[in-house]
Amino acid sequence: MAKFNYKEITKKMAASPTGLKRVTTIMQRKVDFQTTQLLSDFDTDETTKEIQSKEGDFYGLLGFERESDPIKPVRDVLENDFKLVRTALPTPSGAKKVQYRFSLRVPIEALKKASPLQFEKGKSWLMAVEKEGISGFSQFLSALKEKSGAFKYGYSKRGLQSKGKTGRPDEYPLRPYLFSMINAMVRALKGGR
Repeated sequence: MAKFNYKEITKKMAASPTGLKRVTTIMQRKVDFQTTQLLSDFDTDETTKEIQSKEGDFYGLLGFERESDPIKPVRDVLENDFKLVRTALPTPSGAKKVQYRFSLRVPIEALKKASPLQFEKGKSWLMAVEKEGISGFSQFLSALKEKSGAFKYGYSKRGLQSKGKTGRPDEYPLRPYLFSMINAMVRALKGGR
């Protein structure tokens, strides 16, 4: 009766194109699941809801045009631009396992391009919300009612920039938003959440 070295057979199977394809498929399913979770978190976040509602100080301060949909291009990037990258690690002779390294390419530059601040060329409203801050808040006057007609000339129709200070802080406070969600996604893919 012949003897088989099952560990060696398993190792060779894992290193084969079929084994590699199977491992990659499993990892892609994990990325797809986490991307779906990220999109759900993004859609239900208070910041996203406020921007979609086109109401409030925050929407007006960012200066979105009333007819625009600033969430859609960001969501499109989130839905389509995460890339799973596989690297085969060299297997030393006598090793008991074949290892692959996967990394996730997060589309930061694409997200920045998808979220331009209209009044500050080259800046991203996503970065401003969570990382850089939004200056001029102390000079922002918001409309109580859109139909009041008081701010019919502003981009958002929700407020105007005054020449003097309004008594508010100089910068709108930073808030956790999309990059915090992306960090949670990466942590979950690494095995913790």
